[in-house]
Amino acid sequence: MARNRRSAAWKYWGYLPFAGALLGWLNPAIGTGVILALAALSMFYFFFQVPRPCGAWNRGERGRCRNNAYGLLRGCHLQEHKWQNMRMLVNYHRWRELGAGLWASWKSALPALAQFATMVSGVSAALMFFIAQPK
Repeated sequence: MARNRRSAAWKYWGYLPFAGALLGWLNPAIGTGVILALAALSMFYFFFQVPRPCGAWNRGERGRCRNNAYGLLRGCHLQEHKWQNMRMLVNYHRWRELGAGLWASWKSALPALAQFATMVSGVSAALMFFIAQPK
């Protein structure tokens, strides 16, 4: 029983560096390098490992896939769904469809919103680290 709880909690490990990166902005002693590393780790988690519904379109216009997927860019175990979100991200004509899939439910919207906040935090930390370094 305890093992199941531990492994269930381990699926959400990426929210810890996300919280650390956001809270790092409140404490100037942490430094932008640590915030940048935490944001990069959190971005990897949200892109490739966060558990969420697949959301890929099924054949025959029967709605979206409800299988479990890992990461905002990856799909479920079905071969056609595996990288459908990544292909939509590359093709700018399908960005509206990708956005509709990411905001379809709170289970998909929460990781997408956290990923956006992590990207803003990471870009800000990179600019502060590489450009505004005190000499």
